[in-house]
Amino acid sequence: MKVFFFRHIGGLVDDDILAALKEMKIEIDIQDINFITKDKISDYDVSNIEYKIKKFQPDLLFSTNDMALDSKGKLLDLYKKLGIDLGCWFVDEPGFTFSEPWLSIFRHDLIKLFMIDRSWVESAKSVGISNVRHLPLATNIDRFKSSGFTEYDNNERFESDITFVGSLGADKIKYFLNHIKNMNLPNFSRFVELINAAGERYLNDYKTSIEDHLYKIIHESHTDLKELIFDADKNGLLKSVYFLIDFMASFKKRKDIVTSLVDLGITVYGEKEWENFIPKECMGNLPGTNENFPINYYGNELAKIYYRSKINVNVTKFQLKTAVNQRVFDVPAGGGFLLTDYREDLDMLFETGDEIIVYNGIDDLREKAEYYLNHPAERQDIVLRAQKRIVKEHDYKHRLSKLFTSLEKFVN
Repeated sequence: MKVFFFRHIGGLVDDDILAALKEMKIEIDIQDINFITKDKISDYDVSNIEYKIKKFQPDLLFSTNDMALDSKGKLLDLYKKLGIDLGCWFVDEPGFTFSEPWLSIFRHDLIKLFMIDRSWVESAKSVGISNVRHLPLATNIDRFKSSGFTEYDNNERFESDITFVGSLGADKIKYFLNHIKNMNLPNFSRFVELINAAGERYLNDYKTSIEDHLYKIIHESHTDLKELIFDADKNGLLKSVYFLIDFMASFKKRKDIVTSLVDLGITVYGEKEWENFIPKECMGNLPGTNENFPINYYGNELAKIYYRSKINVNVTKFQLKTAVNQRVFDVPAGGGFLLTDYREDLDMLFETGDEIIVYNGIDDLREKAEYYLNHPAERQDIVLRAQKRIVKEHDYKHRLSKLFTSLEKFVN
């Protein structure tokens, strides 16, 4: 098989996918794509891509997310001209694909979509995108296992009882709040109250969409809330409002979970903003690194952190309704023990309670954290069972093999 891979420069999973393709002995040609500039692709760029594809003669085109497409349809027109299929594996939320001009692009028969979350699949089908399948995330076993088990220095700075790796997202909240504020909407303070109310509801019921939460609040109110949403929509701010509510809910969930574990000895690898909520000694930032997110996903520090932490805590983003994130696979692959919040797909991927341990709320998390801190043999047994499952079923080679098989059998 020959695959023409549109590699997202800076994409979190693209390098792991490329490594898997090489291991599978698949012949590859690569077109690097910059997310920031790809929607401004010129006719000259399209001609160069056409030349590369014709010269390589691939069986199919492949990218993560929408990296091989542009909103003006120039690249789709090229694929029509060449008569070649494009497989897009969405490893991030594809919200924009469900409105024009993207909707028409993704309805085309040549475009085959794969999405990590089953709710996204249903959303796509509901707007007439028929070429869509579910495909969960995975991990690069070799990268995490080799970094986790070999060539350790004796530096103990990565050791911790409990670890959380992740950002608060305060910078994103400030950005979207300022963006909305700068539009000079009438009754801005009232609008913030509406956003806060929706955020609280979304925090407690993430499966109901932000839009539905907003309109339920409006329906229950007899005040000017409907006018507030109308003004936001009129000014093109609704997407910013949805993003803001999502980030606010995520901020509160992560803050509450992490601060609840301070007395149990949690170490946090994240941006400096965390110091507003946890003691400075809980910060695990690496010297000389970017404060906004101090851990390089492709560096071996991350695997060392997972391996040397007695417990790694996972907090899933609200945008994932059924899917699990990268950490569910990466931590056990690197020999680390994980406590994760629940998502439905866990039951499809692991034996919960045997290969993966789930917490339901802060009290349950604390109880399980204390228990597993005091039962290292049980932790190790769970990790080994999870690793065995991952090696058997959850490497990127497994996912790509399934993706390519699905492409061959795709039913429009």
